[in-house]
Amino acid sequence: MPKYNLVLFCKSYRGDIRRIKILKQSIDKFNADKIPFVVSCPNQDMDLFEKTLRNNNEQYDFIIVSDEDVLTANNINPNAIQSWKSQQIIKLGFYKLGLCNHYTIYDSDCYFIDNFYISDFMFDKNTPYLCMTEILSPTTNHLFIKKYFKRPGRTYNFVHMSQTFSVDVLKDMEKNLLAKKKLTFQDLIKMYPYEFNWYGEYLLNRRIHEIVPAIPKLRRYDYQEDYVLDRHRGIRVRDLITMGYNGIIMQSGWLNRSIYRDPWYGKLARIKRNVFFRIHRGHKPGIIRKLVLVFYKIPIWTIKEIFRA
Repeated sequence: MPKYNLVLFCKSYRGDIRRIKILKQSIDKFNADKIPFVVSCPNQDMDLFEKTLRNNNEQYDFIIVSDEDVLTANNINPNAIQSWKSQQIIKLGFYKLGLCNHYTIYDSDCYFIDNFYISDFMFDKNTPYLCMTEILSPTTNHLFIKKYFKRPGRTYNFVHMSQTFSVDVLKDMEKNLLAKKKLTFQDLIKMYPYEFNWYGEYLLNRRIHEIVPAIPKLRRYDYQEDYVLDRHRGIRVRDLITMGYNGIIMQSGWLNRSIYRDPWYGKLARIKRNVFFRIHRGHKPGIIRKLVLVFYKIPIWTIKEIFRA
């Protein structure tokens, strides 16, 4: 019998130590329901992770496991080269350690900005939300797994941080997909390297539990342009919370920032934005707002932001 019903899970390594430290600190601060947090890293990094992340003041269970233990439990060579594909295999195979019934996955470049609860991830005790969004493009690569399972209907993307895996689904996948076709999770990732879509499409195909769709409560910044645009609009962290987000993803491969920084010119940006909206709606802004609009038509603070980014 697993010790926990739900844990947060992050696969990381020493190259992301600065980012996962930010994630860990945010969990320390906002983990309202004291959900356990499990980190997986290579054996050689475990001492570094213990020293850097653990503060012994956690109000929840904090556990560090090794990638090698997860791979060994899945009958995969524990000396596998560290890569983004091996990370996907570990995310799928973590359940073999028997620590929990469900685990919600975050990457090292995520962090929380507001309180989060079990109810953010679980519809009820036995039913996790399934994060999914529809893909409209008829040429998306995600069609591969959909066609593999011969599923009709619309195409969905399940690649979302805060996706919650059910151990029951993964066990069924192992029994009725991997064993029958003499495959491993490693083989699935070689065929198509998106662990979340293998999980999501399999769940739609087998219906192991009730499907309760959801969207992640994380604001994604995949590219530097996304980050700069929101700051240019005057968006602050408190605005993101008001929008319903409880976390942020600062995509490590494409952004040169680890956290979202409130724009120092935020109030001016919001005034300018409101003026444009009022004009668009047919309202006549007052003289002060007109002056602000003219003065910031070519805003100096936009030029400064380019150099600050």
